[in-house]
Amino acid sequence: MMIQILGTAQDGGVPQVACQCPTCTDARRHPERMRKGPSIGIYDEVNGHAYIVDASPHFDIQLEMLWQAVRQVRIPGPFPLDALFLTHGHFGHYWGLGYLGKEACSSRELPVYCTRDMLDFLSANRPFADLIQRKNIVFHPIEDGLEIPVHPDLTVIPYAVEHRRDVTDTVGYILKGKMKTALYIPDMDDVTEGIVGKIAQADIALIDGCFYSGAELPGRDMREVPHPLIPDAMDRLQELAASTDIVFTHFNHTNLAIRPDSEESRRVIDRGFSLARDGDEWAI
Repeated sequence: MMIQILGTAQDGGVPQVACQCPTCTDARRHPERMRKGPSIGIYDEVNGHAYIVDASPHFDIQLEMLWQAVRQVRIPGPFPLDALFLTHGHFGHYWGLGYLGKEACSSRELPVYCTRDMLDFLSANRPFADLIQRKNIVFHPIEDGLEIPVHPDLTVIPYAVEHRRDVTDTVGYILKGKMKTALYIPDMDDVTEGIVGKIAQADIALIDGCFYSGAELPGRDMREVPHPLIPDAMDRLQELAASTDIVFTHFNHTNLAIRPDSEESRRVIDRGFSLARDGDEWAI
């Protein structure tokens, strides 16, 4: 079983819409430095089963990435995905559901796993409610800590996470393969004791690295968009970095750590942590 990083940027991607900052300008000049919205894929490299966590605004490109990974072994069928998991209701994590509707691929009864809170939100808002009515998707409510045995070699366990509940609640996912356990928490308010404990139990931890500095949003109160700063997270998790592969993801376009030639990037690597890139893979 493999995990593939489908997108490592914060919800709006890199380059950010209408932004002329050096990072976004650089990404427009060098397409290989672009980053898609937050999402990961999980796939069975033997039989071609495939799953995605979060439907970002770049869902169409990300589904194609996953399809390329499994197309040689997947049983031919109308749609190259077995299930979709959602973390929460911020736009970069569910907006791509629109590609499943009649205007695009018009999927048929695709299983979508999410909390009841997330289900209520989508059910109350078109065009997402239309996907339910037309049976493009079929929801499977999840509960904190309750195992989801989606595949003989993969168990998915939702984990409730504190992250500004202005739309819905939030979960991360524990992904148990035959060889390793991975943790995926793209959004959180802080590195809590509970999260530290989950990281300690994982072989690979893909976690929120949205901001490096508290000065990245001049003129805005960053308390309105709480995320742990990467240096603070490293201080909290330094001892675990020796035993767990801790990888930051979900980067805002203002985060200089995403630039490989930056001092911020060097500091992260020197301390034994990693910075995710679109397309990275791990075997679990």
